[in-house]
Amino acid sequence: SLTMPVPPEIAAALLSWAAAFDNREVTRTAAIAWADALDDCVTPQDGKAAITTHARTSSDYLKPLHVNTEVRRIRKERTDRIGLDEIPPAALAEHPARALTWTREYRRAIGDGEQPQAAEKRACDAVGVPVPLQVEGTHRMPDVGHLARHIPEGAGA
Repeated sequence: SLTMPVPPEIAAALLSWAAAFDNREVTRTAAIAWADALDDCVTPQDGKAAITTHARTSSDYLKPLHVNTEVRRIRKERTDRIGLDEIPPAALAEHPARALTWTREYRRAIGDGEQPQAAEKRACDAVGVPVPLQVEGTHRMPDVGHLARHIPEGAGA
């Protein structure tokens, strides 16, 4: 059996979305060909967004290359916005190959649109280490000032 980065069902759904813009014929053969040509990181949501962006910004006939290029841009925007100063868990300090796998999986999860905490769990699960109890890195403490705005008269030292 053929293994393809994107399932033909997802490619068919994306082709159906594209057909709404350009009246292309959506066939099983086209879906299989697109599935083979799309990057493995193309999700239904990102693929649909890429097709819509293409329809808004270009008169070129949509091809898998257009979808791949726009999905890469969408994913890069996500990772740039979140910042990639992540540090693998200390348990991986003596295991550089596993630390690299952790980093790659973390970045992929962020690119997929996951929040940092979920991305960290996905990366830890991928290399078989527990999620550290305290997330490493700099995090903003929650604002608790609202809890002590009103101090009753006579209360104080």
